[in-house]
Amino acid sequence: MLMMSNHISFYLASDVGNSRKNQEDNAILPNGSFLTAELVRSVSDGRQTYEELGSVTYENGFLTAVSDGMGGHAFGELASGQAVKYLSDNYWRIVNGAYPDGRCIADEISSLNRSVVAFSKSDLRLKGMGATLCGVVCTKGALYGFNVGDSRLYRYHDRCLHQLSSDHTEGQRLLKLNLLSEEEYLRFPRKKNLYKFIGINNELAADVFKIEPCASKDLLLICSDGLTDVLSDSEISLVLGKDASLKEKGSELAKRAVSRNVGRGDNITLILIEF
Repeated sequence: MLMMSNHISFYLASDVGNSRKNQEDNAILPNGSFLTAELVRSVSDGRQTYEELGSVTYENGFLTAVSDGMGGHAFGELASGQAVKYLSDNYWRIVNGAYPDGRCIADEISSLNRSVVAFSKSDLRLKGMGATLCGVVCTKGALYGFNVGDSRLYRYHDRCLHQLSSDHTEGQRLLKLNLLSEEEYLRFPRKKNLYKFIGINNELAADVFKIEPCASKDLLLICSDGLTDVLSDSEISLVLGKDASLKEKGSELAKRAVSRNVGRGDNITLILIEF
């Protein structure tokens, strides 16, 4: 069995952070809803965290993801919004089509990318818009992760945190090829540059991978780099291991990230899922 009960609980926190003028992150929740333009503006203008807590049955499957509009690129907010809207518009086709091996997920993300590229070409002002995309699809007893960019997917199991996704950054690529040492990586000026992202003007191959069955009380964390750039894996694990509610854990992670690097902090968005 994939899960021990017939539902999952989820918690979303999205915060504009300490320095950005607008929230360029977005997310689609397991219930199919996403951050509308009005909600994104309320996060930006109110400088407050938007939170949502809920649960869904998983008998028919579910889809959830985080998208981070690329900083320094035009209209990142639009790019992430387009990404999650595509997932919402095609929610059940993606969930049902992922069975039996998950291969259609990569096809859908490739189609999503083409739609964002076409949208960006509709107006010269949109040239260069881009976003990351990282999430989970559950279908007929199987669980798949997918990723493009440097938003991350973690599994918290048996009091241990495991990063399931791989960052598509120049720094990580060179590190894996042993072309940079750990020390050189820390000083590498282009370590955060993405070589895969939604909006890239060529055929996109997303990472799609099967996730091991989750036991009762296991957690999945999907988040933008506004969280992981300032919180270490050990600190995230410490918070997730606390005797606290799902909302309390997620809220503490968001608040810790916001409190770091005051005056230059990134947007922060996270989704916590409990089985």
